[in-house]
Amino acid sequence: MQPSYEACGVRRSTDYAKIRRRTLKLRQQHSRWGAGRLLLELDSLYPNHERPDPRTLQRWLRDEQLPPAPAGRPKEQRQDRAERPHQVWQVDAAEQKRLASGQMISWLRVADECSGAVLKTIAFFPKATSRVYRPARSRTI
Repeated sequence: MQPSYEACGVRRSTDYAKIRRRTLKLRQQHSRWGAGRLLLELDSLYPNHERPDPRTLQRWLRDEQLPPAPAGRPKEQRQDRAERPHQVWQVDAAEQKRLASGQMISWLRVADECSGAVLKTIAFFPKATSRVYRPARSRTI
């Protein structure tokens, strides 16, 4: 008697081939997209379908001999960056930082966005006090 293998293996949905083709087409259009980004796109294209595992997408891409997407996020260039000195200043603050000596410090720094030059830094050394600030209680009338 011959064994019947029709009942063996994973049952694929009827849309399996369609989702696979769409995934490969998306990857060919967007070579920087990895499995995670492709899954987000598939979720929006096929919201009522079972989503494949990320490893399944990676296997599909490998089977088609598509190179893996580059690691990390692409570096974005800001379009609205200052083009000349003093056009835009950046203000940065740090609060309650401990120095190597153990002393606490806070500071405010102003820098020029175009050149990166530090224009001014003001350091604040908080006084050690035993008084604790408590906001006034509101009175009900």
